[in-house]
Formats: sequence, structure tokens, C-alpha cells
Amino acid sequence: MASLRTGQVLVGRTGIPYYLQKIIHKREEQRLGNDSGAHSIWLALSGNNFYVVKPVSPFLYKQAFRLREDLRFSPFVRLPVDGNDASTALVFRHYTNDLLKFVQSGPIPRSQIKQILLGVLKDGTREIDDVALSDMEAAARLEEGEGIFTQVGNTFWRSPEAQTGTRVGKASDIWSFGVTAVYAITKMVIFAYDKLEEGVMPEVEVLSNMLSYFGPLPPGLIEHVRDSSWCHILAMLDQSFDKCTPRMPFALWKDVDGIEPGDKEFLGRILNLDPQLRPSAKELLEDEWFTSS
Repeated sequence: MASLRTGQVLVGRTGIPYYLQKIIHKREEQRLGNDSGAHSIWLALSGNNFYVVKPVSPFLYKQAFRLREDLRFSPFVRLPVDGNDASTALVFRHYTNDLLKFVQSGPIPRSQIKQILLGVLKDGTREIDDVALSDMEAAARLEEGEGIFTQVGNTFWRSPEAQTGTRVGKASDIWSFGVTAVYAITKMVIFAYDKLEEGVMPEVEVLSNMLSYFGPLPPGLIEHVRDSSWCHILAMLDQSFDKCTPRMPFALWKDVDGIEPGDKEFLGRILNLDPQLRPSAKELLEDEWFTSS
């Protein structure tokens, strides 16, 4: 990637100039001493509007524009509005907030929580002008029944099958939506842990929490995973609960800030350990939890 610097002008495919203002996120490469700016995300100005400039690999750069063709009619996905070929940098609209910061900024009216989550499911005082999914350049478009055989996503937010890297598909996205919904309602990253014991893989610790809150282990997850090593790990984790280390079923949690009647049943259906039993996005959009006031 070409080096980038404050004040530099990047001319997009459209011919529009973007003036780099400042780095708004340093990638790991720069934190480790690479100060070229080529790996960082920039705030840019063009006319009276701010944009985000995100350098990516040549492969992801091409992938982003292919996805833009497929998804260009959806207002709920943040797609690149432009790009600079020389630096393989994507240009996006600048959003003033993200879900994590928004939820942590203070109490959120119930109606706004549902508005955010509806925006996530649909392919938008503190007003919400728009809601969109971001970081789509590394996404893959799957047909019904297809899956990806790799570990993808952040450990705390991805599904049980995504922890194992086996047949990650549309149902896996539904699980991640459920974790996002729990966070939006309660401000809890539900499967996070405080400290990882030496020698324990993060995926194993998170799977243990999943089996504690939403277990026991269903045969459907074993059938879905089909990997002998991971199936053995799942079985051992499921058998580790006893009187000294009891499960902590989510359905029985009490005094959780933000939880209202009906939330646990709605979230429990989404956070089903069996991918085949999770509802589809269409089914969730028609659920009474969303349609009721």
C-alpha cells in the first residue's frame, strides 16, 4: 500500500478529491511502529462533507466494488461511495456514531433500541438519522444452505459453529444479531470473560459460556459441526457442569438492567445452539417483539 499523510489529496474514481484530515483509527501495523499511514483509517473532507477513507488489500478493494453492485439498492448497508485505485483505498460516508459508543453513551429509549436492531436486520434529544451495516468488504454472499469453513468474526460475537470454523452460514449471522441485541438491551457482551486461564483457547472459554447459558448441548450442533476434535471438545465442556459448577441458564437470570417481559423468550429463540432451529431474518422481522410498541 502507498503511504498516506495528513493533507494529502486522493482523487476518487469519480474524479472527486478527498483531503485527508486525520487518522481516526490506527491499525495494528502502525501501532507496532509502521508510521506510513497506509494501514490506518482516515477522516477526509470533500466540499462540505466528511468521508472515511479506508485502505485495504487489492483483493478486498475489488471485492468491495463487486459487493456494491449486488447490494447497491439497500439503504441499510454502508457501501463505498468511491475509491482511489492507486492506494486501493475505499471511501465511505462518515457516520457520527457506532452501536458500541451509542449504547454506552447513556439510557436509550426502548423504541430507539428496536429502531437500531431493525436497521441491522433489514438489508436507521438523540435522534437516529440512519442505520447501516459496515465493514462489508470482507463479506461473502451465500445461497441457502451454503457455508464457510473457517473461523470468522470476533470471538465474543460469533456463533458456536463459527467458533469451530465449520459451516458458517446465514444462521450464524442470526446468532451474532442475537448477541448484538443482548448488548443493545443490557449493555452486556454476554459471552465475554474477565480472564483467560493459561493454555485455554478463547473459543473454548466462550463455548463453555454458551453451553452454560443456553445448553445443554443439542444433537443438532454436533451434526452441524461434524469435526471429531471439536465435537469431542463440545461434549467434554457440556459434561463439565455439575453441582459445584452449575449451568447459569439465561432464561433464569434475574435483575438484569434493561430486560423486560418477553425479551428472554425472544433472545432465547435467536441464541439457539442448534443452527437449524434459529429463526430467519424474515421471521424475526415479523415477530411480535418488533411489531408491538
